[in-house]
Amino acid sequence: MLISYVRSLLKETGLSPEQFGRRIQLSGMTLRRLLKRPDGDLLPEAYHSLVRQGVYGLIIEGRLKPDAPVAQLVVSQSPSLSFEAAIHALGFRQDAMALGDSHPEQVLIGLSDIGASPQRQGEVNHGGKRLARFRRLGSEWASRINTLRRVVTSTSLTPMEKLAAYGALFYLITTFDLIPDTIPVFGLLDDFSILGIVVAYYVHKFPQHFNANASR
Repeated sequence: MLISYVRSLLKETGLSPEQFGRRIQLSGMTLRRLLKRPDGDLLPEAYHSLVRQGVYGLIIEGRLKPDAPVAQLVVSQSPSLSFEAAIHALGFRQDAMALGDSHPEQVLIGLSDIGASPQRQGEVNHGGKRLARFRRLGSEWASRINTLRRVVTSTSLTPMEKLAAYGALFYLITTFDLIPDTIPVFGLLDDFSILGIVVAYYVHKFPQHFNANASR
């Protein structure tokens, strides 16, 4: 992690070194001393986790956009993303997850919130290459993804009826995730489960449009 990351965070959020320092348990004086170093200098490793937590907190506050370049840089170097920051970054309402992930209807509500964004819908519509990577994981992955792609391209479903499908596909291709994809096997389990929940919903609600085998 570079000194320039801290400088970019301050610029992106409009925070002073003192304000950001309070968020990561460092004094403003310490941050100002660090900022006197060249951008290319490495930030002392002891501060890495503090800066990461600061970034997650700023995302949760809505002070830092999750797609800001500096947020992406910090997250890409992080071994994990806090659950609260992840669901905020993805667009889940807190009340949509209040009953926990054992309630599929709450997941569908949260995914519909995500899918309601025209920008996110656009990313799904142009995300063919990223989706292809997941299709190659196996026939079950391909079946679920193809079913949801049929949902979002269907001419017989209304825009409102497509929101959960858009949300699930965006969830799959986005950088932010509840379990990082970089963790072998386990990092993909939540993606696969999310797809299964949403596919089952569409197959059950619109059986005339979708092959029931796609939900298996």
